[in-house]
Parts: sequence; C-alpha cells; structure tokens
Amino acid sequence: MLDKKKSNQFFSNELALARLKQYSIGRRIYPLDIVVHLTTRCNHDCNFCYNSVNRGNRLNLELDTSFLMNLFKETSQLGIQNMIISGGGEPFMHKDALQIINSASTQFKNIFVYTNLDYRLKP
Repeated sequence: MLDKKKSNQFFSNELALARLKQYSIGRRIYPLDIVVHLTTRCNHDCNFCYNSVNRGNRLNLELDTSFLMNLFKETSQLGIQNMIISGGGEPFMHKDALQIINSASTQFKNIFVYTNLDYRLKP
C-alpha cells in the first residue's frame, strides 16, 4: 500500500492520479513519461560518467532514426505525455538529433532534452 503522504507529492497531477486509480483496480496503464537515450557518443570524458568507465573501449552506439519514429508514434498513442531525451552520451551527437526532436515535438505534450550544451551544432 502506498504511503498517502508520499504518494500525494508524486500524484498531484490529475491525470497521474487517475492512472493510479485505474492501476489500483487492475487496469492496464502506461507511464506518462518516457526517457530515450539517443546515443552513447559524447564530446566529454567525465570521470563520474558510467560511459567513461572503460575509457579505451567506449562504445559509440546510437538508436536508429526509423526505430525512434515508430517508437514515438506507438508510445504517444498509448497516452504517454512527455518525451525525455537524455542518455549515456550527448544527444546532439546523434546524426539525426534535430529531426528526432522535431518529430517528438509533434507527438508529445512536452519534450525535455538533457545536453551538456558544449557541442557545436551546424547551422
């Protein structure tokens, strides 16, 4: 059972509270937020980052753009409201970052991009 005081701060949003009630009676619900990590590539080598642990063997992976477009479409149809673009790398180092962000912005209520703001974008 959820502690009423603790649950109030997490479920103060009416939509979140309605979903919690649906869940409590056994209905299938989906989260309001989704987090996507576009790439593991980064222009920094921070010693506190998990991606820097194997400095000589850093992976340079990125999600496929067409996969992301399908993911956005499917998840927005489930009622997911917020897209959080973050990750184990600098999101703007993904080759299609602006296309991906623009696409997400047409399908979700809110878009949040976590970046180190230290990557030079081409005009």
